[in-house]
Amino acid sequence: MKRVGHLQHVRVLGKAACFTRPEFRTERFSSVVPSVSAVEGLLSQVMGHKGARYEPESIGLLFQPRYLSLTGNEVRDFGDGTHAINTEDRRTLRTTVHVAGNRRFIKVPQFASKELRWQEFAGVEFILNFRLAADDVDYPKLNNMLHSRLRNGHFWRQPYLGMSSLTAQIEPVASFSDLTYPEVRSDGQRVPMPMYTHANGLRTADYDADLGLSFYGIDWNDPKRYFYFAPMQVRHGVLKYPTWDEVRALGIRREGSR
Repeated sequence: MKRVGHLQHVRVLGKAACFTRPEFRTERFSSVVPSVSAVEGLLSQVMGHKGARYEPESIGLLFQPRYLSLTGNEVRDFGDGTHAINTEDRRTLRTTVHVAGNRRFIKVPQFASKELRWQEFAGVEFILNFRLAADDVDYPKLNNMLHSRLRNGHFWRQPYLGMSSLTAQIEPVASFSDLTYPEVRSDGQRVPMPMYTHANGLRTADYDADLGLSFYGIDWNDPKRYFYFAPMQVRHGVLKYPTWDEVRALGIRREGSR
């Protein structure tokens, strides 16, 4: 019997992110927020346990998004795999559009002194709200393991934000009142970044965006590996994820690779 636990919160920090939108086949173009599949992949790097499942509920932005475009050489294909390839003949230029953040001041840990100090930062920063689901017998063990790893910064594999080169830092959040929020510089002084305070006490960047029909996730339980899409909206810096049942009811999907 599956057990779905209480709502948990983590802070995710990285220099940039690339949550690729599958409708762009030739170029990588990042969405502002991760899909459900990207969130599940991010959290699975903490423990790597097959019995643990993650159900994202919402995600909050602590930055004003901006885009960063990079173009580089990549291998176009690897042939039939039976012979060595000449990269000069099979390389191609590909553009990747990352999502980054505005320049601001945040409090980060100093490992030498184990203190929090203000530092200038221009990356992405999310508050992720999710629930852990597991078999009723295994849930207490997996929940304790998850909390222990998050507190000590021990991960099964290095978490990343869409691409393995875009590493991420994950920290547990016990209470929204304990969070330190970013500030920006104005005339040589640090001033609070425009934020919106929600009913639960969380403060996020006052940012609104209509993402339109966006990629939601891959149904791995279906042999056809359907890619599901759903309308997404960011309101006052928060995106609320619909449930899988709600997305399947919409029926907006396309068949993925088997």
